[in-house]
Parts: sequence; structure tokens; C-alpha cells
Amino acid sequence: MHHPKRIAEITSLVIGSVALSTVILITVYESVARRVGVPFIGHQEATSLILAFIVWISIGYSEIKGGHINMSIILDHMSPSGRRIAEITFSFIMLVVSLVAVWPGVQKTIYDFNYHTMYTTLPWPTWIARAAVPAGLLAFATLQVSRISDLLRQREKPT
Repeated sequence: MHHPKRIAEITSLVIGSVALSTVILITVYESVARRVGVPFIGHQEATSLILAFIVWISIGYSEIKGGHINMSIILDHMSPSGRRIAEITFSFIMLVVSLVAVWPGVQKTIYDFNYHTMYTTLPWPTWIARAAVPAGLLAFATLQVSRISDLLRQREKPT
């Protein structure tokens, strides 16, 4: 069985790459279409939605790689045991916050799905873009559970 962090990393890379490639293709298509007099109505809205999706996917990836979400500036000045306790505490707080934020995102997604809400310039249902928020938060919460589990299994090394 693969480690959840590795699965999340690969999934984030694949989804992010496809989404970014889609933004590039939409932008190139719009540039060419505008030149020949057939602009793609809604291209700005489409790329904005996809970029928002990329942001939500990148939160978990950034956490895996120890990006800007990491609290290393504080942790570097702590003892190993203090650092471990702080990392567990930070991860638990991030887990709780992300799980609390999931439910409103799910509610908005369900509402948009049930009432068939659409964007003004695109024939896309809004629930597709809204679903990225709770999905990204759930992926982030899963990573926090994995991180807390790893930290709890660590033993302090004797000096």
C-alpha cells in the first residue's frame, strides 16, 4: 500500500498539471480566436475558476513539500521534543480548521447542484468549481492526519 503523502503528491501534480495546461490552452485559443474575429466569451471566467482550483490543490502539495504553510521559522529554535509537540499541535489545529471549513463548502456545492446554478458567461454549473474547495480541504486534512500519525510514532533520539 502506498503512503498517503506520496499518493497526495502524485495526485496534486497530475491534477495541477492538467489544470494549468488547460489554462494555457484556453489562453492560446482565446488569443488566436480573437485574432480571427471569433473570441471565446467567458475565457476570463474560465481561467479564473481553474486558477482558483489550482490554488486549492496546491495547499496540500505545499504542505507536503514543507512550503510556506510550514512553521519552520519558529520550530528551528526549539528542542527536538518541543519541536515535535509544536508540530503535532500545529498539525492538529490545521486539521480542525480545515475540517470545520469543509461543511460550508459542501453545503454550497450541494445547493448549487440542486438548484442548477450556472455562471453568467459560461455554460458550466457552479458546483464543479465550488467542489474544489471542500475537496482541497479534505485532502489537506488527510495530510494532517498522516503527519500527526508520523509524529506520534517518532521516538525521540538520545543525544
